[in-house]
Amino acid sequence: YFGRVLTLSGNVKIVRDHRNIDAKIGDEVFFNDMLITNRDAWLRVACKTSCIYLAPDTSLMVERKSGLTETVSITLDKGWLRSKIERLGKKENYEVITVAAVLQVLGTDFVTYVSADQQVMRVSVLQGKVGVSDAAEGRRAFQPYDVATGQTSVVQVAKCLVVTGYLGEQDVG
Repeated sequence: YFGRVLTLSGNVKIVRDHRNIDAKIGDEVFFNDMLITNRDAWLRVACKTSCIYLAPDTSLMVERKSGLTETVSITLDKGWLRSKIERLGKKENYEVITVAAVLQVLGTDFVTYVSADQQVMRVSVLQGKVGVSDAAEGRRAFQPYDVATGQTSVVQVAKCLVVTGYLGEQDVG
């Protein structure tokens, strides 16, 4: 069990076991569910110690990885995701995986965007810090780095380009 639908607007789908479910307030969201918002929809899911917000035209998969630590892993295919992480336990991790980068949460409130063609990833940190590392296995297009409060970073896949600066209005979703 990952969380529960707290609020939504418009057409939101939960894909579970190859079935499309029309999401409703109060629905449970499980690990291995895919969440999809249409172009007129948004969604907020409350989790154990956090909340995630999906903007219109967003799709993602929620997974859990177990080992020495418990990791909530969200694969963001496209669109805008805001992750507000209140606190993690000592053996808990939270990550957002995109085609361009893996974002490791270091206790934070941040917004992630992936373009529809998956060529651009943007992370904007509203509070806290996010570690960014290359998503490509076997090659390093860039060295891991941190994005701090008030900063935004853009990774362009085809150009292997990384740009970090300070937040503007377009960065807060």
